[in-house]
Amino acid sequence: MNNVAVLLNNKGVDLLTKTNKAASSMNMDCGNMNNSNNSNCCGDSRGDGDDDDNTNNSRRTATTINTTDLDQATSYFEQALSLILRSTEIHKHHGNLFFYKSDEQGMIQYEDENIGTQLTNNLNLQDTGAQMNGIDNKSFIHWKAVKIGHDNNDENDENNISGNISSIDHNNQNQDGGEYRYLSTSIFHSMICIYNLGLCYQYKGIQTSSRRLLEAAVDHYMQAYELATRFRLQHIDQYMLLMATMNNLATTYSFLNDIQRRDVCNSYLLSTLMLLSTSEEGLEEISAASTNSKDMLRRRGHQTTFQSFLSNVTYLILQDNVASAA
Repeated sequence: MNNVAVLLNNKGVDLLTKTNKAASSMNMDCGNMNNSNNSNCCGDSRGDGDDDDNTNNSRRTATTINTTDLDQATSYFEQALSLILRSTEIHKHHGNLFFYKSDEQGMIQYEDENIGTQLTNNLNLQDTGAQMNGIDNKSFIHWKAVKIGHDNNDENDENNISGNISSIDHNNQNQDGGEYRYLSTSIFHSMICIYNLGLCYQYKGIQTSSRRLLEAAVDHYMQAYELATRFRLQHIDQYMLLMATMNNLATTYSFLNDIQRRDVCNSYLLSTLMLLSTSEEGLEEISAASTNSKDMLRRRGHQTTFQSFLSNVTYLILQDNVASAA
C-alpha cells in the first residue's frame, strides 16, 4: 500500500484509537498481574474488591480524546481527502480516468471485479474507545473510525509515513495519489475520509458544546451515507459502516435537541439491524462462530457492536409495543 492519501487517513485513525489501544494494553497487563495474585492492580482502588460496572467502564474507555490528537487527526483526514480529489481531477484532465456509468438502479459499477473485492475487504472499522458524557454514562458506545486496509498490511508503510508525506511536491500534484485513476476507488476512499472527518467534528462539537461543529458533523455524515449507498452492499463491513453512520447521526441530533431527526436515523438503524438478523451473513457474524482466531475476534467485535446499536434503538421497539397495546 503506497498511496499517501491512504497513509494519511490511517494515521488519523491511529490517533483517534490511541487511547483505546492503550486502555486495552493496560487491561491485558492487569489480567496478567491478576493471574499472579495481584488482584489490586487495576481493580477497585479502595482494595475492598468491589469492582463494579462503572469502575470497569472507566478502565476500558476514555471520556474524551486528547485535543491535540483530535486536531492532528482532523488535519490528516483533510489532507487525505484533498489528495484524493486532486488526483482524480488530474486523471480526469488527462483523459485517463476509468469509470463505468451507473447501472439501471443507479448503483456505482466497479471498473474491474477485483477492485470491488479489494475495496470492500479493506474496510477496517476500529473502536476509538471514547465515551462522551451526556449520552448514557452507564453504557459503552462504539464510536467507529475507519481505516483503509488492515494493520498487517500497514506496518511497513507507517514506518515510512513521515518520509512519504514530506516528499510531496505541492507544486506538482501529478505525483500524488497515482492510484486514483479509478472513479469507484476515488469515491469509496473519499467516503471514508468524509466519515472520519464527521467523527472528528462530532467529538469536537460534543467536547466544546459547539452547535456549529455538530452541524458540520451532520453534513459530513450525510455525505458519507449518500456515497455509501451508491455502492451495492456486498460485505458485512459495508453494513457496519452504514449503521455506525446512522448511530452517530442519531447521537449528534440528540445533542442538537432534534428528536424527530434522531428517531428517523434510529429507525434506519433498526431496519438495518433487523435485515442483518434475518440474513445468512448477518447471523454468521452475530454468532461469532469460527475456527480462525482473527476471524473470531472480528466477529465478536461485530457482535458487541450489534448489541450496542440495538441498545440505542430499543426504545423504538418499546414505543411500538406500547402503541399496539393501547
